[in-house]
Amino acid sequence: MYTSGQCKNYMTDTNTRQIFVETLTELARKDPKIILIVGDVGFSYIEDFAKEFPKKKALLVFGASDGKNVMAMAEMLAFVSAKVFVTGAKYRAMPLQRLASCFDGLGLEVEIVAGVENAVKKAISCAKPNDVVLVAGSCFVVGEAFEFFKKKK
Repeated sequence: MYTSGQCKNYMTDTNTRQIFVETLTELARKDPKIILIVGDVGFSYIEDFAKEFPKKKALLVFGASDGKNVMAMAEMLAFVSAKVFVTGAKYRAMPLQRLASCFDGLGLEVEIVAGVENAVKKAISCAKPNDVVLVAGSCFVVGEAFEFFKKKK
């Protein structure tokens, strides 16, 4: 598993982010089980990844901190997502019903799942062989997902 969080100290400019996505895309061509986890660092740099794998739709595990522009994030992530598992981190989480309503009108099935670990497990269990599980939103959500995958090893 490769995450933007692992590269956190090095992801200070667009070029480094682009290198990260290019490397991840190259790895995903060889391994269909690649999981993309994106923190609250902007989503525009994952567009190339989405274009590379247009048939792969993400099962999106998404949580955001209160006070963030969730509508914009939802709109950007909708084009690569097949289903959304709305969840909240232990800290500063937006209420789940309000978060789920941000995906209204975007043509996605939305399921509320309490707890990041539970949401990740649910997404993985629903994933078909060519699906991608995408964990995105707040750094708190990404951090909890990352801890789950570290424990799972």
